Amino acid sequence: MTASRPDAILGVFDRPFWEFLEQRELRLQRCDQGHFRFPPGPVCPSCGSVESSWEPVSGKGKMVTWTEFHRQYFPQMPPPYIVVCAQLEEGPLLVADFVGAQVADLSIGMGVRLNFHDVTMNENDRVIYQWIPTPSTE
Repeated sequence: MTASRPDAILGVFDRPFWEFLEQRELRLQRCDQGHFRFPPGPVCPSCGSVESSWEPVSGKGKMVTWTEFHRQYFPQMPPPYIVVCAQLEEGPLLVADFVGAQVADLSIGMGVRLNFHDVTMNENDRVIYQWIPTPSTE
């Protein structure tokens, strides 16, 4: 089943991020000195390098914080819903919806992994990512 979401706002630096998501790949900018960064931009905030490429990342991380929204900001997303900020194994923080557990089960440091999800944005089929709990076997 495809859910509906507000349309993504694509800028010059984040367009490749969304194009890779359409292929069900999570890739982030990595400078020539090896620093991953997100959100994407023209210069590495760690070293100032202007050289970068889009490299695949694991999609695995640890929960840094979370919140449960009770107010409806978008008609496509009725509350309540959980949003998690997680730090990837490679370092950058990513924020996304969280599915697969209840608020009472959440804890800081909890393992999470990326899950691709089909949605409709502005009547177009798109792919987004969500966080899900990491199975105990991972």
